[in-house]
Amino acid sequence: MKKQGKTILAGLLVLCVLGGAYVGIGYNKEQQAAKAQAAEDAARDYLTDMGDVTYFSYENDGEMLEFEKEDGTWYYAPDHSVSLIQSTLDSMAVDVKKIEITRTLEGADGLEAYGLSEPVNRITIRDTDGNTQTVLLGNAAGDDIYACLDGQETVTVIGSELQSMTEKTLEDLTEMETEVESEVSKQEAPEEQETSS
Repeated sequence: MKKQGKTILAGLLVLCVLGGAYVGIGYNKEQQAAKAQAAEDAARDYLTDMGDVTYFSYENDGEMLEFEKEDGTWYYAPDHSVSLIQSTLDSMAVDVKKIEITRTLEGADGLEAYGLSEPVNRITIRDTDGNTQTVLLGNAAGDDIYACLDGQETVTVIGSELQSMTEKTLEDLTEMETEVESEVSKQEAPEEQETSS
């Protein structure tokens, strides 16, 4: 009986050691993956690297569209009564917060060669700290576009997502009447339940 108890105890001890080694290996792999991701992020270059975006504007079909965020809600700056699709504006703010550079053109010709002296569009961005940057969008560069910061001569190539973003009209970003009415109904429903109780 003593011998059997020692065998069980030895088996449990081996099992604990193997379990600890398995957990340690898994933890080490997670740390290596996190380090690799951090190194990859550090190797990327960004045209903008802003804090949380509280304002951005761009031109669409001759109309300047300006959006500002107050108390966690996005508004059309000239008219706060316009009901905007918040998730779309949040996504757009993320897109302009940190614009990744595909490549930087070394020894580039003047800005006019890339459509940046008279840009196709300008995106102005402001963050919670009051930092403001204006991104100039130029000609197409294959599937991407040429871009630079206003006042700088460094020409970069960025993804075309921002050009697609500036094609959104105010109507594209505005909630439809039925969406607004359903939101109002959802907010009124709890109030009605409280008064009927």
